[in-house]
Amino acid sequence: MNNINSMKMSPYYKVFEKDIEPWYKTLEQIRVTFDYWLDVQRRYVYLEGIFFGSADIKSMLSNEFTKFKNIDNDFTRLMKSVNKQPIVLEVIKI
Repeated sequence: MNNINSMKMSPYYKVFEKDIEPWYKTLEQIRVTFDYWLDVQRRYVYLEGIFFGSADIKSMLSNEFTKFKNIDNDFTRLMKSVNKQPIVLEVIKI
C-alpha cells in the first residue's frame, strides 16, 4: 500500500484533503523526475564513454555520434539550468 492510501485511512484525511492532494501530486512528480534522471545518468555515463572515449567510434558511427553530441548539449544545458535554480519545486517546472 502506498503512502497516499495510508493517509486516506486516517480519520483526519478529509479535513486536510485539499492540502494533501496537491502536495501528493507534486511529490510524485518529483519522484518520477528523479527516477528519469537516474536512468538518464546511467545511460549517459555509459554512452559518454563509448562516444567520447574513442576516435574510431566517432568515425564508424558518425550519425550516432552527432545525435549523442546534440543530446549531450541539451543535457548539459538542462543541468546548468538546474544548477542555477537548485530548488526542487522550481526544477520540476523546467
